Amino acid sequence: MARGMRNKFVAARIYRDRAEELRTIADNLGHESERELLQSIAGDYERLAKAAETRGGVARCASQF
Repeated sequence: MARGMRNKFVAARIYRDRAEELRTIADNLGHESERELLQSIAGDYERLAKAAETRGGVARCASQF
Protein backbone atom coordinates (compact mmCIF):
# COMPACT_ATOMS: atom_id res chain seq x y z
CA MET A 1 0.00 0.00 0.00
CA ALA A 2 1.33 3.43 -0.89
CA ARG A 3 2.41 5.61 2.01
CA GLY A 4 -0.25 8.26 1.33
CA MET A 5 -3.01 5.67 1.28
CA ARG A 6 -1.79 4.14 4.51
CA ASN A 7 -1.64 7.58 6.15
CA LYS A 8 -5.23 8.42 5.25
CA PHE A 9 -6.47 5.15 6.72
CA VAL A 10 -4.38 5.71 9.85
CA ALA A 11 -5.93 9.18 10.19
CA ALA A 12 -9.41 7.71 9.68
CA ARG A 13 -8.76 5.09 12.38
CA ILE A 14 -7.58 7.77 14.82
CA TYR A 15 -10.72 9.84 14.18
CA ARG A 16 -12.96 6.81 14.66
CA ASP A 17 -11.18 5.87 17.88
CA ARG A 18 -11.73 9.40 19.21
CA ALA A 19 -15.39 9.24 18.22
CA GLU A 20 -15.78 5.95 20.08
CA GLU A 21 -14.07 7.36 23.17
CA LEU A 22 -16.36 10.39 23.18
CA ARG A 23 -19.44 8.19 22.84
CA THR A 24 -18.29 6.09 25.79
CA ILE A 25 -17.82 9.21 27.91
CA ALA A 26 -21.18 10.59 26.76
CA ASP A 27 -22.95 7.38 27.77
CA ASN A 28 -21.78 7.93 31.36
CA LEU A 29 -22.82 11.58 31.67
CA GLY A 30 -25.87 12.58 33.64
CA HIS A 31 -26.69 15.83 31.86
CA GLU A 32 -28.45 15.43 28.54
CA SER A 33 -26.97 18.62 27.08
CA GLU A 34 -23.42 17.42 27.78
CA ARG A 35 -24.22 14.00 26.32
CA GLU A 36 -25.62 15.60 23.15
CA LEU A 37 -22.58 17.84 22.79
CA LEU A 38 -20.13 14.94 23.02
CA GLN A 39 -22.23 12.87 20.62
CA SER A 40 -22.22 15.76 18.18
CA ILE A 41 -18.44 16.03 18.39
CA ALA A 42 -18.18 12.27 17.89
CA GLY A 43 -20.23 12.67 14.72
CA ASP A 44 -17.79 15.33 13.55
CA TYR A 45 -14.93 12.88 14.05
CA GLU A 46 -16.82 10.26 12.04
CA ARG A 47 -17.25 12.76 9.20
CA LEU A 48 -13.52 13.57 9.34
CA ALA A 49 -12.73 9.85 9.14
CA LYS A 50 -14.97 9.37 6.12
CA ALA A 51 -13.52 12.41 4.40
CA ALA A 52 -9.96 11.22 5.07
CA GLU A 53 -10.76 7.88 3.44
CA THR A 54 -12.73 9.12 0.46
CA ARG A 55 -10.92 12.33 -0.39
CA GLY A 56 -7.46 11.23 0.48
CA GLY A 57 -6.44 13.46 3.28
CA VAL A 58 -7.01 15.34 6.45
CA ALA A 59 -6.09 18.78 5.10
CA ARG A 60 -8.86 18.66 2.52
CA CYS A 61 -11.56 17.49 4.91
CA ALA A 62 -10.73 20.01 7.63
CA SER A 63 -12.02 22.80 5.40
CA GLN A 64 -15.51 21.27 5.56
CA PHE A 65 -15.98 22.43 9.17
